[in-house]
Amino acid sequence: MEGFRKLEEKPDLSGFLQFILTEKEVSQTKRNKSVLIIGATSFFGNTVYHLFSQEYVTVRGTGFSKATSLDFDKLDVTNEEEIKKYFSGHPDFDIIVYIAGEANADLAEKERNRTRLLNIDAVNSIARYAKNCKFVYISSEYVFDGNSGPYGSGARASPINYYGYTKLEGEKVSLRNFSDALVVRLGALYGYNGPNDKETSVGKLIASLDKPEPLRADNVQIKHPVLLEDAARTLLKLLDYGVSGIYQTNGPEGLNKQEMAERIVAVWNKITGRTFSFPIIGIEQAGIAGKPLNTHMVNVDTPRPFNEGIHFLLLKQKVFKEKDNHGH
Repeated sequence: MEGFRKLEEKPDLSGFLQFILTEKEVSQTKRNKSVLIIGATSFFGNTVYHLFSQEYVTVRGTGFSKATSLDFDKLDVTNEEEIKKYFSGHPDFDIIVYIAGEANADLAEKERNRTRLLNIDAVNSIARYAKNCKFVYISSEYVFDGNSGPYGSGARASPINYYGYTKLEGEKVSLRNFSDALVVRLGALYGYNGPNDKETSVGKLIASLDKPEPLRADNVQIKHPVLLEDAARTLLKLLDYGVSGIYQTNGPEGLNKQEMAERIVAVWNKITGRTFSFPIIGIEQAGIAGKPLNTHMVNVDTPRPFNEGIHFLLLKQKVFKEKDNHGH
């Protein structure tokens, strides 16, 4: 890790190296620790919960609106009384992973108060009642302005939208309140948990292949997409190493949505045996929030390339649909 940290200080070099975080030798038994996933019903939280349940002896998950239907503990992290009550009932977690929060930049811009409560204030509240645990805060590439990457974890963060600002403040609160907090900044996540997933750029692109019309996709902003399973596995490895501070992982390739769409179509045609024969048209897409142009971060671990990830996602989706059709 020290060697990585030294190299990371030279992002023009390290941004183009493919670091691989090797698995620590772990015996066949589960790790003897108790883990709480706050936000286990979220897009990333769901994947982390499933992986960690296979790897740790005790794993609990919380959610809010979907908690009861998915069999998780219901916890409103914007309510300090509820947090206090929850941790007096479950006082001794070894690891707490915070994946709740508002992750939609446009929504964050509109609902600033709620976003601040979720992404910053909740961490302060948790810190008052959860003692002696390893605290993990899941952050975002949006802490950077996107003008001067690749960014090492120590690079100057200057977010250009409110979502990025709240994630940066959430990082600071985590590092200030928990002595060995781990902050993990992730690139654009894509993947598939099931039909109730929230909409992501990649999910929308895949869904539009069923429509008999040209596909329009942004050709300006460059993303470094990372598969859910790879991001979750990197998080597990970082916990095994016992590191603290800020680490980053994003996809190995920088792609705009038009380029993503072209690659998705190539893989989709192969897997489905159908052909998407309409043009893919590049446009500039604007949202409410300012979007950083290219937040290429230096990777502590290198996820699989986009084509491989899409292949994995589409096969997983296909299995789900087949199960569904057979009434399972």
